[in-house]
Amino acid sequence: MSYAPGVSIITPTGDRPVAFALAERWVARQTRPPEQWIVVDDGRVETTPRAGQEYVRRSEPNVAGPSLNRNLIVALRRVRHEFVVVVEDDDWYSPTYLERMVAHLQETPLAGEGRARYYNVRNRGYRQLVNHRHASLCQTGFSSKLVAPIAEDARALLRCSTPFVDLRIWRHFRQRGVGRVFAQENLAVGIKGMPGRGGYGMGHRLRPGDGARHDPGGDVLASWFAAAAGREADQRRPLAGDAGIYCPERLGLRSWRAWAAESADERPWLLIGKGPSAEVLDRRSIDVAAFRTFGLNHVVRDHDVDVAHAIDLDVVDQVSPERWRDGCGVLVMPWHPHVDSRPDPLPLPVHVLDRPILRELAAAGRLMWYHLENSEPYGTRPADEPAIPVRYFSSEAALELLARTGCRRLATTGIDGGRAYAAAWSDLVPLTNGRQSFDEGVRKFHEVAASHRVALERLGVERAA
Repeated sequence: MSYAPGVSIITPTGDRPVAFALAERWVARQTRPPEQWIVVDDGRVETTPRAGQEYVRRSEPNVAGPSLNRNLIVALRRVRHEFVVVVEDDDWYSPTYLERMVAHLQETPLAGEGRARYYNVRNRGYRQLVNHRHASLCQTGFSSKLVAPIAEDARALLRCSTPFVDLRIWRHFRQRGVGRVFAQENLAVGIKGMPGRGGYGMGHRLRPGDGARHDPGGDVLASWFAAAAGREADQRRPLAGDAGIYCPERLGLRSWRAWAAESADERPWLLIGKGPSAEVLDRRSIDVAAFRTFGLNHVVRDHDVDVAHAIDLDVVDQVSPERWRDGCGVLVMPWHPHVDSRPDPLPLPVHVLDRPILRELAAAGRLMWYHLENSEPYGTRPADEPAIPVRYFSSEAALELLARTGCRRLATTGIDGGRAYAAAWSDLVPLTNGRQSFDEGVRKFHEVAASHRVALERLGVERAA
């Protein structure tokens, strides 16, 4: 078989949607993009690639043991380019990973980075190895000339008890004088302990005091990422910022539950939606200062509120940074914000890094998070955090948040049925979630209030009628 110039990257995966979405992020920022990206997925739930990959769905439900080698064999059959580089689904890669790997592969048919670094984000344990004669699979690349023998190595391991194909590959070729482990260039970090299916490598079992050191604040992880910038000093801080994805407290993020528990304000809550009854706010016929105000979605665009709530990332982008900065005390969002009315696999810290206003709010301690029930498949909810149910409308989630933090009396305005917004938001398109009217949301809202025994008082209803 002949291979075209260029790079094929291969990623075996399965039941790791959050980690895989991050892998797409790392590949998207490569200084040397690949010509082909092969993804082989054997998970129980199908992965959804979003970067134009060549996707192979593999299902062997009755086969026991590690599946990586089987996925690797399938991927190798589809390689079309002269250089092959492994990008594992749960690891971190510097922007120059592919560029540097290709440079090494132009000099040797088998290349890898030694002194592997592993970090378990669940336990905050880390370890750096001293491997200098082999590289971890996540830091290995090879020439297309080696595709057939590497596939045979993977097949041979299917008959053995060990899943570690990287050790076999390197031992096989180093015995023949082939392969080079280059000095540490800080190109990758093995990230373990991510949500989803576990693995078999040492990194998955890293615990402080048990062969690993402790990094409670993520400082070591940030220094590892920053080191990938080399002499490019202006890149050190952005790369170090990636540590906030795995250690979100570095960004200043706090849970809504923790923030609400510390609040000493005993005023009753006023929940503000965009329905017609919200025009009572423009008439100033109620004393808003008597309430703690909780504004849904775009409400903060036109009214100052104590708490702004946005489920969809579009809302963040559609309201000016000045209003987020000056129009609300804090912003509360799901850990997996919605994109196109569905929870995004990328968690909130990623979007904080991508949006300056979210980063600013987080750094000031003004960005809170909670977990929506519809993001449960991503497996990111801490055991001590509740899953907030929501069906179609953000008012349901807002009421759940308030009720679960002690609210028993709630005034509302703008939580109306029908199909229209108040005049202040008439430029916005209502019902982008595909529902026929807000009536269904109002009914659900009252069901939630009754289930938590929250007494409701509607303000401005007479005028809206």
